[in-house]
Amino acid sequence: MQTVTISRKKVFRAVLLLVAIAGLIGGGTAVVGGLRDTASAAQEVEAAAAHGIGEALRFDHEEGRDAWAERVEPLCTETGWSFWNLVGAQTWPRVMAQEYAVRSIEVLGTEVMDEADDSGQVTVLVRLRIEYVQEGETESEEKSYPVVMVERDGEWLMDVGDMGNDDCPDC
Repeated sequence: MQTVTISRKKVFRAVLLLVAIAGLIGGGTAVVGGLRDTASAAQEVEAAAAHGIGEALRFDHEEGRDAWAERVEPLCTETGWSFWNLVGAQTWPRVMAQEYAVRSIEVLGTEVMDEADDSGQVTVLVRLRIEYVQEGETESEEKSYPVVMVERDGEWLMDVGDMGNDDCPDC
């Protein structure tokens, strides 16, 4: 039995590349400021991050890549979608070959980790339990994911940023 994996080194390099591209294009992010001071604002970004990462990780060989993309792209900035589209391009061949399908995703917790007032980015740590079927075997795993969010037109969207996992040893 094989598992679908993406090396952290490759993801980190992709993130750095996408951040560089975003810097050249010009982000246009909104300034957040004081998110931790407002519980409802923190809850809003945490809920959006949990929903976004949950949908992005909900791979299903029966659904297919196009349906996944239609579901995930609206939850991302342009830069965020570039990242997830790259992840999808690397992941979908294995999803199909191994008949991989996420059956359920449970949010175990969320926490605002970092606010970058100058860029408008907010990093939310989302802890998930994912149950999936792969090559006929049902498995489950718990993992934390740092999710970079930005607010655009009053809506929180997944973005990418220069984020190491120093603050998240189990990511």
